[in-house]
Amino acid sequence: PGRGTCLRHFEFVPALRRMSVICKLPSCDMPLVLCKGAPEALRPLLLDAGPNFEALSAELGARGLRVLALGWKEILVDAGSILRQDAETKLRFAGLIAFGSHCKPEALEAVGCLRDAGVRCALVTGDALPTACFAASETGLLEDRVKNAVEPPNLLELVGERWTSRDGTSHPLASASELCTSGRFLVATEASLSAAGEEAWNQAAHHATVFARMSPSGKAKLVEYIKRFEQAGNQGRVMMVGDGGNDVGALAAADAGLALRR
Repeated sequence: PGRGTCLRHFEFVPALRRMSVICKLPSCDMPLVLCKGAPEALRPLLLDAGPNFEALSAELGARGLRVLALGWKEILVDAGSILRQDAETKLRFAGLIAFGSHCKPEALEAVGCLRDAGVRCALVTGDALPTACFAASETGLLEDRVKNAVEPPNLLELVGERWTSRDGTSHPLASASELCTSGRFLVATEASLSAAGEEAWNQAAHHATVFARMSPSGKAKLVEYIKRFEQAGNQGRVMMVGDGGNDVGALAAADAGLALRR
């Protein structure tokens, strides 16, 4: 008797990074839109997120947690006729939900063996950048130098067309190789790569360690850029390891694709 009825379902779309349902609850007179998604995707749609929204999301991500933002609103129109863009706007903030997602203990050893063998390793994920950096540190990709991903001293993030540290110091795209040689770690999101253009994709594909908020098509595109570099005269091959449907395109694009079952 207390359960609600789902009237409409807007599926998750990687480009939007959110999904919603319209439901009718016994305790409410009007239908409700319930929306969940990446915090940065929901933030512009929320009326009352508050001043600490971004900082709290980043802090939770820095602890290795996967963070979702939740929003809701009542609607006066028919659930079957409302457009998605009208349903998912002017939402009330319902809170953040964080899920533990630590790497398996054997991941550190596996990555270490690959690196000892001279294999360049990078983490490519749809997770937020702070969460991705935590996972990279857990698996030894950042050599345990990053203890707090909110203020990582040796991480340089792609901002605009420059590699930028938390203190605002920035370096040109073309300095990627030199920065890596000096012990820095380069990180980027798909949005920052797309905004900066082809040279950013080239430099990141050759030198970056962490790729965050990558869509399925973005992962496949990255593999193609890495392969292009390898085919330009080097003898390397590209291997992609993935465990979900979002990795299918990248697994197929790689010279070797390894699909893992959980």
